[in-house]
Amino acid sequence: MIYESELSLRTLPKLAVCENLFCSGCTSLETLPELPDCRKLYCRGLKKLKTLPDLPACRRLLCQSCTSLQALPNLRICEILNCENCPLLSLQRPAQPPNPYQGRIDRAAESSLQDALSFWSRLLPQGQEPLPSAEALKFDDNTRARDQRLFQIFLNRLQETADFRQANPQDFALRVASIVRDMVASKEFREKAIWAL
Repeated sequence: MIYESELSLRTLPKLAVCENLFCSGCTSLETLPELPDCRKLYCRGLKKLKTLPDLPACRRLLCQSCTSLQALPNLRICEILNCENCPLLSLQRPAQPPNPYQGRIDRAAESSLQDALSFWSRLLPQGQEPLPSAEALKFDDNTRARDQRLFQIFLNRLQETADFRQANPQDFALRVASIVRDMVASKEFREKAIWAL
């Protein structure tokens, strides 16, 4: 159902079955009817619209330049929500679920990057040159702390992977050493590797 630039329209008729509703430029429209089956609702430039009806089936909602809109209904299953230039509307973002890996990340971030490098150096076969120091990685000063932490977490988390548990520790350490040495040798590689984490 499409209502476009109908400037004098103050309300819409009862819509028995309406899955998609597009209203644009209806500047006098004050209310919308009940829309229990509406899955996609687009409201643009509805200057007098203050509230929306309950939208239990809505999966996509776009509200643009609805300058009087003050509240949204409970959008139980909405997948796409886009509200632009609706100055009276305060969007409450749902709380993010806890990160199930946060504890592992926190543990991996303990100590220092040098400790992580030393761990892998100790696993290298006898006679192999130890890994470069954290200083040798020469992270950019502006992002040094963040990048070192990311790389430290990466190195520590490798210890918990199934690949490491099933591999010969010395062979795995050689692979890690190859990555670290490549990072030292190539600034471009180092930057790509850090941001790939």
